[in-house]
Amino acid sequence: MEKQTAEQALDRLLHNIRKWSGGAHPDKKVVNEVTARNVLHEDLGRFSDVLPSYDLDQDTQDRLLVHTREDAAYSLLNTISMMAEIDELKRTIRRLVLGVWIAVIVSMSMTSFIFLTWKSR
Repeated sequence: MEKQTAEQALDRLLHNIRKWSGGAHPDKKVVNEVTARNVLHEDLGRFSDVLPSYDLDQDTQDRLLVHTREDAAYSLLNTISMMAEIDELKRTIRRLVLGVWIAVIVSMSMTSFIFLTWKSR
């Protein structure tokens, strides 16, 4: 069997995920995880894609590795912060919607009460 390119493998995985989810749009977290894993596997040479050669000395490789890990940690922390903010926004929106519903119900009740009071005169 011929090795797939990274793009072919990702397309196939995403197609299968859509198929397993009944044609619905898959969860973005799942798509992000599959895409990130695909990039990792591509960088490790698991696909038929040709890997670039950079001819870097060991000190430069070490420095780049440290910076990459720093960037990854920073990205993770930003993602965690954004997810917490999104959760807070969702809670705020739920409270707002509940408040609107309560206002509508109170308004309808008051309107009904005023109408019934006026009608009984």
